[in-house]
Amino acid sequence: DDCGALPINCHCFAVKNCAAHYWLFNYNKAEIKDMVNALKRSRDIHTFTFLAARLADAIYITTNKAPPYDCVCYVPRNPKTKRLYNHDHAEELAIQLAQFLKLPCLPLLNHTGVKGEQKQLAREFRGDAAKLRFEMNEAMLVNEKLPYKAPLLVDDMVTTGSTAYECARILKLNGAKLVGLAFIAHTPQHKRKSKAGF
Repeated sequence: DDCGALPINCHCFAVKNCAAHYWLFNYNKAEIKDMVNALKRSRDIHTFTFLAARLADAIYITTNKAPPYDCVCYVPRNPKTKRLYNHDHAEELAIQLAQFLKLPCLPLLNHTGVKGEQKQLAREFRGDAAKLRFEMNEAMLVNEKLPYKAPLLVDDMVTTGSTAYECARILKLNGAKLVGLAFIAHTPQHKRKSKAGF
C-alpha cells in the first residue's frame, strides 16, 4: 500500500516532470468520491473556493515561504464534456487557487477533443491515451516559448499520474523550468510505491 500518511506528509507518491505535489485527500472514501464527482457535474463555487483555500494552505505550509510558482494553469476538460456540464471543474479550482496564491490563472493547455474517459481505461493504457488529449495553447507563447517558467498545474484527482505527467511534459517542452502539481484527491495504488511517469 501507499504509506498511509496524510497527504501533506506523504512522500511515496510522485509524478515525473512535477517537482512538487499538493493534495488534500486519498480517493478511497465514499464521501470524497461523491464530492469529486459532484464537482464534475455542477459549478458549486463555494466548494471550489473552500477546496482552493485548503490547497493554498497546504502549499504555503509545505513550501514554508512564498510558493515558487509564477502562474496557475489547469488540465483542460474535453470540450464536449465542458459544454455538457457548462463548466470545467479543474479550471474553476485553478481560478480560485490562483486568487489565494495571488498569481495569474492561465489557459496554458488545450484539450484536443479526442474522445474517451481516462477512468474507463486500465492503468497501463492511460499514458498513451493522455498523449493524444493535450497540447500547448500556442496563443500563450511568446517567440515560440512559454514566458512563464514555473507553472502550478491543477487537476481534480490523480490516479496513475499519466495525465499530469503528459501536461507537465508539454509545459516543459515549451519552456517551463519547474512544474508543480495541485489536486484534490489521489487514488492510492495498492501493493507498490507510486512513482508515476511514462
